[in-house]
Amino acid sequence: MRLSKGTAAATIAFGLVACGGGTRDGRTSDTPAEAGAETTVAVEMGDFFVEAVPASVPAGTVTFQITPEPNPIVPHALTVLRTDLPPDELPTTPDGNADTIAEGIEIIYSEAGTGEYHTAKVELRPGSYALICNIGNHYSQGMHTGFEVQ
Repeated sequence: MRLSKGTAAATIAFGLVACGGGTRDGRTSDTPAEAGAETTVAVEMGDFFVEAVPASVPAGTVTFQITPEPNPIVPHALTVLRTDLPPDELPTTPDGNADTIAEGIEIIYSEAGTGEYHTAKVELRPGSYALICNIGNHYSQGMHTGFEVQ
């Protein structure tokens, strides 16, 4: 991950405050955000990873703070999918995208890639989710992570 010192420090500080974490290899933290606490999730996207901190939140309104990596090869876009499938085992289309209309997958949120920091608010019910980039074949190249709502 290529971050400036300031961005890295802010990301670490936010992660400590948020009480949880996610990793690029798809593992998620077992520590959910505290029930009743503000449910803001920092999502960092880059060539080719998606990280969410915290990786588990209570049900309700969730604000995703989306930070794309500076100067990516191509822009990235967050797609939030509700699914019981592991995030790295979603069915794919011939071009390497996740097949978001396949059985057992519900699109909760999808955006066009802006390449800039922005936020998105969504209502999430308890369950398992996948946070992915579905531009080009980014999903197939590892741009996905698991996310849990309690």
